[in-house]
Amino acid sequence: MFREMRRKKQQIPDNEAIAILENGKTGILAVNGDNGYPYTVPLNYMFYKGTIYFDGAREGDKVDGIKNNSKVSLRVISQDKIVTEK
Repeated sequence: MFREMRRKKQQIPDNEAIAILENGKTGILAVNGDNGYPYTVPLNYMFYKGTIYFDGAREGDKVDGIKNNSKVSLRVISQDKIVTEK
């Protein structure tokens, strides 16, 4: 289904990935947009019983992209850490 990860040391276990989804609130959804161009949109989501629900209108670019190709990607950032230069 998916290509094997090249940097396997960076892969996290499924239970950690699920915890990130359960504790997160926002994500970036990527879909195939008009004419095959990528389209991303930040959104609020909820992970409940193995399903991701997200807030949004019932029409628009995001929904059209999902209808045209249900293969999408959701990126959730669990924490940001900015390291200032020394």
